[in-house]
Amino acid sequence: MGLSDYLVPCLSAFAACLGFCIIFNIRAPGMVICSIGGGLSWLVYLLVGPLTGYSDLLQSFWAAVFLSAYSEGMARVRKCPVTGYLLVAFLPLVPGGGPAGSAGPGRRGFVLVLTWGDLWKGLKDLFHKGRVNRMEVWRKGEQVTAMPLLVLLLLLACFPQIMIPLLLIGWVLGFRYRLAGPDLPAGGLLGSARRRAAEALDRAAQKARRQSREKRK
Repeated sequence: MGLSDYLVPCLSAFAACLGFCIIFNIRAPGMVICSIGGGLSWLVYLLVGPLTGYSDLLQSFWAAVFLSAYSEGMARVRKCPVTGYLLVAFLPLVPGGGPAGSAGPGRRGFVLVLTWGDLWKGLKDLFHKGRVNRMEVWRKGEQVTAMPLLVLLLLLACFPQIMIPLLLIGWVLGFRYRLAGPDLPAGGLLGSARRRAAEALDRAAQKARRQSREKRK
């Protein structure tokens, strides 16, 4: 196994723990400690592979032993509950799909690890969809302007205190917004929802008429 066979899975485990730290609102330096623990536990998982015959059970056991000791030590140093470090750092070891061939022949991994190529491809696809799909602004049946979804999301993320009131004021003044594009339903999301609602009502009415006719018979 080369260096990249260890480095990429460990960095992926580090990044996964970092994301969960953000979700759980764990702040630095606890965020860094949890993420390092996740990366190191996965490194132990890989290192003991040749010694255990690439047994998932034994690899996970020794990784969990190391992680328990690491979390206990960090908790004592920072005088914090050990569960805060243990639960997040343990997430990469939760059963799931794994990186094929990254820990030896015949292994079945416990964590989903994306290659840099997969990550870059996903980001490019996300950027492309955000660029070709758009939010349209309509007033009195005419389209006034349109904005790529990527720009809209960036503006909402950077200036929510400006964009949200601006959109609400526009709605009050009679402007209407519609999401449209090649990856969205024809007529926009709202138009598609209205069509589905109308179809559902039509089916319900037909069913009621059939039941009424059957009762008359």
